[in-house]
Amino acid sequence: RFIDRFRAKASKARQVQSRVKMLEKIDRVEPRTDERTIRINLPEPQKSGQVVLTLADIGKAWGDNEIYRGLDCELLRGRHIALVGPNGAGKTTLLRVLAGALTPTAGDIRVPDHIHVALHDQRPERAPVPLREWVAPTRITSLESELRQLELDMATGDPKIMDRWEQVRRDYDHLGGEGWVAETESILRGLGFVERQLDQPLDTLSGGELTRASLARTLASKPDVLLLDEPTNHLDIDTIDWLQDYLIELKGGLVLVSHDRWFIEAVCTSVVEISMGRARRFRGSFVEYRAQQALEAVTHAKQVERWRTEVARLQRFVDRFGAGTRARQAQSRAKVLDKLREDAPEYADVSARMSIGFQLPKVTTQPGRTVFEAKGMSLGFGTPGDDGSRTLLQPSDLVVERGEKIALLGANGAGKSTLLDALASFAIPLHKAPEALRGGEVRIGYDVQARLLSQHDSELVDTASMLGNMNIAAPMIGRTDAQNLLGLFGFTGKDPERLVSTMSGGERRRLLMAMALTGADNVLLLDEP
Repeated sequence: RFIDRFRAKASKARQVQSRVKMLEKIDRVEPRTDERTIRINLPEPQKSGQVVLTLADIGKAWGDNEIYRGLDCELLRGRHIALVGPNGAGKTTLLRVLAGALTPTAGDIRVPDHIHVALHDQRPERAPVPLREWVAPTRITSLESELRQLELDMATGDPKIMDRWEQVRRDYDHLGGEGWVAETESILRGLGFVERQLDQPLDTLSGGELTRASLARTLASKPDVLLLDEPTNHLDIDTIDWLQDYLIELKGGLVLVSHDRWFIEAVCTSVVEISMGRARRFRGSFVEYRAQQALEAVTHAKQVERWRTEVARLQRFVDRFGAGTRARQAQSRAKVLDKLREDAPEYADVSARMSIGFQLPKVTTQPGRTVFEAKGMSLGFGTPGDDGSRTLLQPSDLVVERGEKIALLGANGAGKSTLLDALASFAIPLHKAPEALRGGEVRIGYDVQARLLSQHDSELVDTASMLGNMNIAAPMIGRTDAQNLLGLFGFTGKDPERLVSTMSGGERRRLLMAMALTGADNVLLLDEP
């Protein structure tokens, strides 16, 4: 309308030409494609080597338990960092701090205004929203909506509207422009979803599919800083290969926590180790980091041996001359000895990598011969035959007998976690049946005491201590036995008195394993232990 109205006016000729160029750009819309392989256009760096995130003297503690302190780091665009360290070191906690989901107890995190940080949530809440719609990147769709509104407002001829439109259009194009729909669908297919699943409601997906949907949403948002916590969980080999290739080409910054050493080696360009509340940076690949770590372990072992030898020598001198004519010298040696012993925890902590050994408590009660007997059990979402319905398990019979150890295998989204959840709903009092349980009869055997170790921490009571949770899991176990069992999982000293709410993700998993192995339960249902 603006062009038609002012085309003939010389005074408006420049503005008309500008609108013509805008109109030509608006009209160019890329056609949809049905190709199954679509190249992902990642955001190009706005500046080579640009700092996208800065940590300055960061510290984090849960109550009196200090997880780490004095962390300083700059993350550059294009740098891929592997975050490694023992269980409970605080890797997941640090990711949540970086994402702004947790507040550090000390220090500052500086993120430029235009930088978008995204954390992959392992399991989102179920919602009656189509998968395609839920994964759509709000960062891009909000720009798209603003563009449409600005185009409607252009008729006012307000120069500020034109300036804003140009800025929004630049941001929109930087994130892929009109190609975002095809790119999002390409990500979903790369993570194992097929065409018929793209319009499937989120609340009908299996546990593994929900996790993959969350990963797809995070990738589709095209963050400048991508934070991934164990992203290969729930992925089969082909999907892991796809994700590996995707991350290798990622132009933004990446911080990755993973136990898959080959995945880390392929994707990451440097390593940061968190251990004993400190962070150390290793330049080079994960293999080079492991080699350097091995050399340091040998050097440390020699230092520890020299320390022990010196402590023993001084102790012999003090014992021999403490009460004689050389008592003054003995007192001097005793002070040196005290100082050496003050340094002992540092040597001990560094030299001793936690090694968990198992000597399982005996089961207090043996179940009957038949543990589970299921007849006609079926799993699925929606009413069979309706559009959008999905069957995970046709009516099936299942018998599990005492002493059997069964591995559940199947493709992503086949319903493995859902089946365990369904069995638990029959065997564990107050355990809610999953929505996917369509029908069937399940008979629980005599004296069956079952425990489900799920992929979440819902079994834990956050307001109770570790010992309190152990007592809830096994009221018959004494305090000493509970502490000994927790010790097998690396919880020593005052750790058992800590509130569960102060524990890291790795520590919570170890506590759950300890609770499962108290001997109070004679049937274990383990989901990705």
